Amino acid sequence: KVLRKGSSKTVDDLIKSATRGRATKGRTSQYNLSGGFGKALKDFESLQPNIIKNTPDLKVGKLPDGRTVIVRKKSTDGRPTIEIQDGKKKIKFRY
Repeated sequence: KVLRKGSSKTVDDLIKSATRGRATKGRTSQYNLSGGFGKALKDFESLQPNIIKNTPDLKVGKLPDGRTVIVRKKSTDGRPTIEIQDGKKKIKFRY
């Protein structure tokens, strides 16, 4: 696997650098990271998705492994969030 210059990351890299968020009842795991929307965007870019949708507050992309990744400025709990969707399973990173 070739790492591009600087800051290519995987979802697992993000999980390693995050703290466990609150447990959910469903199929979602949550993690906490700091840095706000700017950092969320940077991490989103570092996953190197193919961008499908691109607005100032929301970006949607496909990861090389086929999963969908979304970064949004505001989530239900108010924090910027990266969401990885794998079928019905979701991983959320709150910033």
